[in-house]
Amino acid sequence: MKVKSRGKIEAAILAVVIVVISAAVSVGVMASVGFFKSDKASALELLSQVSEKLSRSYVSGHMGTEELIRASMEKGSSASIRLSGLKFSDKIMKEAGTDFDFSKFAFQADIQTSADRTKSSTLFNLSKGDERLSVVAYMDEDKTCTAFPELSPGKVIVVDKRDGESLTEESYAEDLLESRMDYMANRKYNEFGKAFEKFLRDEVEKVYDELSCQETEKDTYRLTVPKSTLDTVFHDFYHFMSEQKDTVDFLNLYLEEEDEGDFLSLLEEVVEKITRESSDFVFYVKGSGKDVSSVSFEVTLNGNPYSLSMDFEGKEDCKAQLQLKTKQDGENICLDIVMKDTKTDNLTESIDAHLLIDDISFGKLSYLADFNPKDNQYRTEISLDAVGEEVFRLKAEGLVKNLNPGKSVSYDLKNVFLRVEGDKILTAAVNVTLGTLEGEIEPPKGEEIDGTDLEDPKRDAFAEEVMQNGLSLLSKWGLLNDDEL
Repeated sequence: MKVKSRGKIEAAILAVVIVVISAAVSVGVMASVGFFKSDKASALELLSQVSEKLSRSYVSGHMGTEELIRASMEKGSSASIRLSGLKFSDKIMKEAGTDFDFSKFAFQADIQTSADRTKSSTLFNLSKGDERLSVVAYMDEDKTCTAFPELSPGKVIVVDKRDGESLTEESYAEDLLESRMDYMANRKYNEFGKAFEKFLRDEVEKVYDELSCQETEKDTYRLTVPKSTLDTVFHDFYHFMSEQKDTVDFLNLYLEEEDEGDFLSLLEEVVEKITRESSDFVFYVKGSGKDVSSVSFEVTLNGNPYSLSMDFEGKEDCKAQLQLKTKQDGENICLDIVMKDTKTDNLTESIDAHLLIDDISFGKLSYLADFNPKDNQYRTEISLDAVGEEVFRLKAEGLVKNLNPGKSVSYDLKNVFLRVEGDKILTAAVNVTLGTLEGEIEPPKGEEIDGTDLEDPKRDAFAEEVMQNGLSLLSKWGLLNDDEL
């Protein structure tokens, strides 16, 4: 388990360094002034086009996905997911020993989150015809509220976060959940994001100052980040994380579950290991004018070589081809990714990622999205194969409705099916609506009951009412037998 966790940390640190060095692009472009551009400025201007080329999507562009994400970050977000007509395969039903008809039920979740993540509200709803069973969960900086509108009308359990500390100490699992939700739902998460942005800016300036460039042939540039600068970035990342107490405590919750020790000790060990035997970070950038055609880099970390090539040349519908190579424990590992984006009568995008170890195929992950803007027909498919065998395949077809680019969009998917290891597992209809937050997030209304007062008879009466009415409704629906009551 420790090797697995350290491998993830190494990958995360490498990703941070690549982001930092790539971010030097923006600094370099801004620094290029005057009538004549230096080789460094020309190379960085070409390199700055990479993110735009990789993120290009005719499907997302038509639907205003990027604008919707930005608007949700500024105004808050809302999402609704409805699942209906659920049918499991005969094989699954037989193995479960039931012939229950799930297709008569519908499940819905409505989620609202404020822009600063200090407030959230979630409505879970299970319904059959006109009858439904729902729970409302609300959270802000001061309290959490829970209501069961059908089971105990007009009543709300309220837990003050300060008064509720003693309750969470009763259960280790509850303590973990509370800590994670507290970190993700309040300013601690946002504060880390702002601190990390500042860290990136500071590191980018260091990288840019030390970055050297030369034109090796016409329209081809060689950019070099010295090993000493690379080592500094790694060690700066460790020192930055050592100052982020809330985030480190949050990460340690997961490491404790796996008995992996503490995050900072692992991080320090990994940083020392990676920088012990490393090389300069070398970029090659090719392009003419304002059109980058290829980018590659080479680096050695902990004695292992890494290389990445990105090719933007070729057919018009081929957005990019990426190839990441390394050698670990004598084995040649290659991840080959082909990204396509086409615009004909339909808008289509696809990604195929192929993992090879010593030229043997170990896995292939594929994604496809196809949209016809004339009739709003939409289909998507995700599949994973391993060693030549299908692991799973998820396919959905339907319509895009209520499209308001940058503000909201609905996916009415009538035909959704999941296949696992060649066996069809389930079919269903799924409706998904994404949008920005409209109005304020309010807690559920009703008589407030103190959830922390163990002596309050109202608390026990509420729990009893919810339990009895819930069991009665589930029994009526056939989800419980009479002998289970």
